[in-house]
Amino acid sequence: NVISFSSQTVPVLAVLRANLFANKNTQIVYTNKIPSFFDAEAIKKVYGYQFELKKVDSVEAITEFDGSTVLIVEQEAICNFTILPNVDFYINTHPELGSFLLVCQHSK
Repeated sequence: NVISFSSQTVPVLAVLRANLFANKNTQIVYTNKIPSFFDAEAIKKVYGYQFELKKVDSVEAITEFDGSTVLIVEQEAICNFTILPNVDFYINTHPELGSFLLVCQHSK
């Protein structure tokens, strides 16, 4: 299941909101640096969402998590996804185009 957004932030908020209602832990994973649009402290303070923010050296280093794992990637090829067993939601972002949210079938 893929959903496109003109926003880069809305897909993250959608997953966090769904997990809040489901009482599910959330881990947000990124490589390199956290995208500039993502203000973790503001999201926690304004919306009250709780999540872990984790930087990994490579997507292959993403480990199993008790809850949902969201991978945020900023890239030119916004439609390209590398499916990994420990990732439940992929958010590919582009500064001009917005984002794509991919929900994996194996999602917990």
